[in-house]
Amino acid sequence: TTAPGRSHRGSSTPPLDAGGAQKRALGDTVVVVDDNASVRMFMKAKLAPFNFEVDFAETGEEAVGLTGSREYTCVFLDVVLPGIDGYQVCKMIKANKQAMKKTAVVMLTSRSSPFDKLRGSLAGCDEYLTKPLDEDRLLEVIAQFLPSSRKKQREKTGSK
Repeated sequence: TTAPGRSHRGSSTPPLDAGGAQKRALGDTVVVVDDNASVRMFMKAKLAPFNFEVDFAETGEEAVGLTGSREYTCVFLDVVLPGIDGYQVCKMIKANKQAMKKTAVVMLTSRSSPFDKLRGSLAGCDEYLTKPLDEDRLLEVIAQFLPSSRKKQREKTGSK
């Protein structure tokens, strides 16, 4: 019998997947903020094909915490939330000079009046989508604000 640690055959650990980690670090990061579980699941399904790194928050406070501790490419944000509303969350995200340039805020809301859209604009949102979401419009917005999605779409339509 061989003493423990003497035989190295078959005991080597597989190399770390540095390529996968690097790809993930270079990809787009997204946070979906909505207190409605069905909306979060719908957005999860719509974002899944793009392989974004997606986080979820249910309250304005959670969203502020996440965006304060991490850089996101895009924030999909409901207006009506428990605690701080989406307009306030948007203002807080846009008040961060770093995030202002790099983070797009897309409002997802059932509030569709011109006044609500104006409030979104004044809060600094980059796009205002109303629920129920038009899937084609959502895909346009994803392509507009999430650069890595354009690469994915080119791959799909590359044969044309």
